[in-house]
Amino acid sequence: MGTPTGVNSYPALGEETWSYGMSTVGFRGGQVVEWHDYSGNLKVSIGQPQHDAPPITRGSSKSDVIAAMGTPSGVNSYPALGEETWSYGMSTLTLRDGHVDAWSNQGNLLVAGELRLYDGGEAALPKSAEAANSFWPALPSGLSTEDTSWVKPIGSSFRDGRGQSYPYVTENGDVYNRDNDGDGRLEPVYVRGYDRKDGTYVRSHYRARAR
Repeated sequence: MGTPTGVNSYPALGEETWSYGMSTVGFRGGQVVEWHDYSGNLKVSIGQPQHDAPPITRGSSKSDVIAAMGTPSGVNSYPALGEETWSYGMSTLTLRDGHVDAWSNQGNLLVAGELRLYDGGEAALPKSAEAANSFWPALPSGLSTEDTSWVKPIGSSFRDGRGQSYPYVTENGDVYNRDNDGDGRLEPVYVRGYDRKDGTYVRSHYRARAR
């Protein structure tokens, strides 16, 4: 990939995040442990999908997932929990101790009883609010149900009807509109990464709406 466009260092964690445009690569102990190919420009591969591979089920191994889906567009690593989250476009798989424990399928995962439907391009949502809400648990702030036909998944990000683009998974591993910190509140408000006055960098994340 050559020289990154940006480098953020977290010495207390033994981690670094390198940016290549909008895409990022995360290192721990000098080894790649995460990536997010937001721009489609990362040269990353851990395997190719295999023809007639069996569908993913709960308990599938990493090699099973790679055979079914190939290289994920994003990986988040949570070593303290023994978990990883793999992204394929808008869909996610949660692996615990190296095996599939759960997933959120937005139409492209080859899981038991379902087919690959996503070809890597943009795909407009159905125009009904009910169908849109089955895709997103809640619409982005300020977006009405009348605008749902304009919401489109774009790789590992999404764009609202006003053309504003948001990452589906942020730098710190937060997932859009999930309870990422375990306080019982969904977090749909995107906070872009920023530098504090003391020079430390706060990675982009999601937070709950103000009470």
